[in-house]
Order: sequence, then structure tokens, then C-alpha cells
Amino acid sequence: MGNIPNYLYIFGGLLILVGVSISTVTFVQFYRKKRSIQITARKVYHYLGGILLLLPLFICVYFIPVAFYDENFWNAISVRYDDIKQSMMFFSFSLLGFYLLTASTSFFPHYNKYYNEIPPLLILSLFPGVANSMLVMIITNFINSDTDVKYLLFFFALCTYVYIITVRLSKRKAAYIGTLVAGDLNVLVLRNIFDFSYIKFEKIKSSKIYTILNDDLGILIGFSKDLIRIYTSVVMALIVLAYLFSLNLLSSLLLVLITGLILGFHYLVSNNYVKALHYAKEQREHYMDLVMGLASGFKELVLHGVKRSEYHTDLEGGSADYYNADLKTTNININKILFSDLSFIIAIGATCLMFPLIFNFSKELVTSYVIATLFLWSPFNTIINAVPQISQVQVSWKRISDFLHHTAAEDLVEEPLTLTASNINTVNHIMMKDVSFNYKPDIKNEDITYGIGPINFEADKGEIVFIIGGNGSGKTTFLKILIGLYKSDKGQILINGQKINYRFLGEYFSVIYSDFYLFKKIYGIKYERLEQVYEWLDTLGLADKVKIEHGSFSTLDLSQGQRKRLAILKSYLEDRPIYFFDECAADLDPDFKEFFYYELLPKMRDEGKVLISITHDEKYFDVANRCYKMEMGKMKELSKLEKV
Repeated sequence: MGNIPNYLYIFGGLLILVGVSISTVTFVQFYRKKRSIQITARKVYHYLGGILLLLPLFICVYFIPVAFYDENFWNAISVRYDDIKQSMMFFSFSLLGFYLLTASTSFFPHYNKYYNEIPPLLILSLFPGVANSMLVMIITNFINSDTDVKYLLFFFALCTYVYIITVRLSKRKAAYIGTLVAGDLNVLVLRNIFDFSYIKFEKIKSSKIYTILNDDLGILIGFSKDLIRIYTSVVMALIVLAYLFSLNLLSSLLLVLITGLILGFHYLVSNNYVKALHYAKEQREHYMDLVMGLASGFKELVLHGVKRSEYHTDLEGGSADYYNADLKTTNININKILFSDLSFIIAIGATCLMFPLIFNFSKELVTSYVIATLFLWSPFNTIINAVPQISQVQVSWKRISDFLHHTAAEDLVEEPLTLTASNINTVNHIMMKDVSFNYKPDIKNEDITYGIGPINFEADKGEIVFIIGGNGSGKTTFLKILIGLYKSDKGQILINGQKINYRFLGEYFSVIYSDFYLFKKIYGIKYERLEQVYEWLDTLGLADKVKIEHGSFSTLDLSQGQRKRLAILKSYLEDRPIYFFDECAADLDPDFKEFFYYELLPKMRDEGKVLISITHDEKYFDVANRCYKMEMGKMKELSKLEKV
């Protein structure tokens, strides 16, 4: 008890030091314009309310010397008591000053939202661990001393109060931070996906994107929410261990040594667990590939019983492989946890039963030691169980990092160019000059097998250009190069005589692919064209089926031909200077095919658009101003006689 004033001065000084440091950093950041000033009634209310929440702690400080020294402590005249009184007053003012300094930083929010949330959460999360640890000391004091029970009950109630309040606040704040992390990680992954070049995106399996966004991000988000619970358990474990050391140094050292050995064992066997996790993730991706194949290719599978049966067998095999791999990781984890539990039980048995026999510990000491050690069980288990969680986080983070690294330097824009509405909307001439492209092999040193070029192509404002050719002649590859999905190996693409970086080419085009996807929301439209939309819906025979409400189609539950007509309307609303239709009329019935070639294309040509269409409809070749033929990766312009 004689060292209590010293401890109080030390703790009080630390509180003041930490409080002053936090407030100093805050004001330096404010001076450097990294923080703003924001004083609201809500913040003032919370600031003053925090002082009221501290009131029970000050009452506790008042009653501690009354309970453990003298019921007349504060009225007694004693030099020894005066020193303790001064130290307790210093500690109380230090605690109040710490709160006032740290809480005042909420009026100066950082522009980085995590700076505003994480430091207060770390401070707040100390209290549940401290409160829980105090319960151990209160219970052992009740058993081993003659302190008045009413004071112990008061301290017990106070610790419970602090624990409940701070756990609730810290868990709510941790959940909020988890939500922030979830949103930011999703945005980070999606932003990087949009930075991929299309040719790289083609090589990424849809199942990988799904498992990263759904599984790997979920693991990181879940861990971010559990991190505070682990942090609180570490605080509690350290305080209880400090209390154990105060009871008996040797047995506590043994307990720490065994705990260290257990954590070391976890680290050594974590490699097997990580390998099993990686394998389970790979099997899940394979299984998800099969599930997506079922969804995408159901009309092919449903036709033939043999095909259905074989695919069903593959699905069952993929499912079994994934769940067996997942079971293997679970079993490895179970073995690790059982070993930890057994080791800790042996440690408790040794320190609580063997050491008292060897060193003649008193019953009071044994009782205190057993209670404190049993209290240590819960935080210890939390820490041990966090080890496999950390392994899962490592695996998931590596998968996400590897995925994000697909965005290589070569994908970035090489030639900065400022595109304005005026130079995008005005295209007088587009030219492809000596352009070549070869598909790159996935395996190094593998020979290049196919490509197109050199290609020379041009089209002028107010022209309709047809691209014809057989399957495999290179028409689709030509489309992808012209609109910037692929980067050419040689040659250049010029618009109005200016070379355009391939990453910007798409800004000039509105494209309907042969395998188009129709979004329900209409993105990137020119709203001034909406005045004509219902006229066009009527013309396209869709007025009684679809409406445009709040910038979205009312339904997409349409036939393939009707969806194609809707895609044509969406393309028209985009109002880009160049239109590229990839076999756009293939799914249209004869009446609408006539409308497409004889009314829509000429109308858009008269508006000054450049219209390029891949087609096999020889009947309508006379509509085109130019006609190019693709054959074996080469392109040539057909004469009028050749068109006929």
C-alpha cells in the first residue's frame, strides 16, 4: 500500500502526457490544414455527457481509500494520508484533463475519416479490459481480506457499469469502422477493376471476382470488427498477468513461458493451415465456375439428358472437392485449438496445484492465483482463436493484392489528352493506318498463333460503312481495336487527323455488341433526346411494353428481339459521333430489319454520324457508302461492282 501514491502519480502523469500529445498532434494537423473545425450542438452534448459518464469513476476514487485504509480517511489528519490524498487528487484531475483534452479533438475532425474513429476507439476499448481485470481483484480481495463487503459490492457494480457502457460504445464504433472498411475495400477493388485493360479483364474468371468481392473482402471486414475484441482481450490478459506476477513471480513466469510456446506452435503449424486455405479458395473458384456455367449455359444443358447428367456429375465433384478442402482446413484449426486448450489446462494445473505443493504457497495465495488464472482463460482463448483468423486474413489479402496487381503500368494512359464535349461530338474523319494486332500467348515462349493486319480503314462524317466477312475472319477483333478495347501492336488510329490513345477511343463510340448486355438503368444518355423517346418506343413497337422512369427502363422482361430494339434505342440516346453495330439486325424480325437499314441508319447518317456495321445481310448492301471485307485477318475495300 505504501507505493500507491507513486503509482497514482505515474499513471496520472502518463494520462496527462498522452492527452497533451494527442491534442498537440491534433492542433498541428489543424494548422497544416489536415483538419477542419466543426462545433455542433450534438458534439457539445456528447462532450458534456462524457463528463457525466466519468462521474462514477471519481466517486470510485473517493471510496477506494475509505474501503482499504480508514472510513474516516478524508477527515483524518495524518502525514501519510496527506500524501495519498494529494496523489489521488492529482490522479483525478489527470483523468479529467485526459478526457477534456482527448475529447476536444472531436471538434477538429480530420479529413481522413479513419483518424477520427480509430484513436478514440483504441482508448475507449482499454476500459472493458481494465474493468474485467478489476473484477478479478475485487473477488480475490473479498475472499482473502476483511474489507467491508458493501464497498466491494460498490466497486463490483462500478466495474460492471464501466464494462457495459464501454463495451457497447466500442462495439458500435467498431461496427461503424467495419462498415467504412467494407465500403472502402469494395470501392478500391471495383476502381481497380475499371482500370484493367479489356484484354486482361477477358482473362479473369468471373468466379474469381465473385469470391474476392464476396468471400475475401468478407473475411477482412469480419476481422476488422473482431480486432477490437482481440485488442480488449490483450489488455485484459496483460493486466491479469501483471496481477499474477504481483502474487508470485516464478509461477507467473512459467505461465507466460507456456503461453509463448503455444503461440510459437501456432506460428509453426500456420504454414499448413495457410496452404489448406489457399487450396480451399481454389476449389471454391472452380466450383463457382461450374455454378456460373449452369446459369449461363442452361439452355444448352437442358436439351440432352447425357449432357445434363455429365455436367451434374462435374457439379457434384466440384462441390465435394470444395467442401472436403474446407473440412480439411477446419480440422487443422480444430487440432490447433485443442492443443492450445490442453496446453493451457496443463499450465493452470502446474501453476495452481504443483507449485503450491513445491513452494508451500498459502491457501489465500492459491485461491487468488486460481481465480485470476481462470479469468485469464477467456482472453487467452480469444487471442489463440485469433491466430487462424489472422492466417485467413493473410490469405485473403494476398489474393486481393495479387488481383489488384493485374493493373500493370502498361495499362495506364501513355499520352495525356484532354477530351472536351466539343472534340468528342465532332468527328469528321476516322482512319486506321497500318494497324496490326496479334493475340499474346498466356504461356511464355509459346508461339503467336493468330492476329489481324496490317489494316487500313477510313470513314467520314455522314457515311454508312459495312464490314463483311466469314466467321473467324477477324471482324470482332477489328471492332475491339477500333473502339479501344484492344491496343494495337503497330499502326495508329486517327480522328480528325489526330492520333488518339487507345484508352480514349471508346469515348467517341456507341456500340451494340452481338452479345450485348442491357442495363436496366440508362447510363451516359443525352437527356435532351428523351423528348423523342416515346416516339421511338412507338416506332420500335415497345410503347406498350416499356417505359422510361427516372432514367431507367421499367422492365427488361422481353424477348431477345425486343431487347435488341431497346439496345438500339439506348444507343441512339447516347448521341455519340460514331456508332458501331455488331450484327445488330441479326435478331430483328423482317419489318424491323427493314426499319433498321432503310430508316434508322439513313436518319442517323443525316444527323452527321459515322455509322459502322458488321453485317451478313447482302440484301441491304446498297445502303452503305463504303463496304470492307475481312478475310484471314486482312481487310480490303470493295468496289461498287464487288458489292453487287
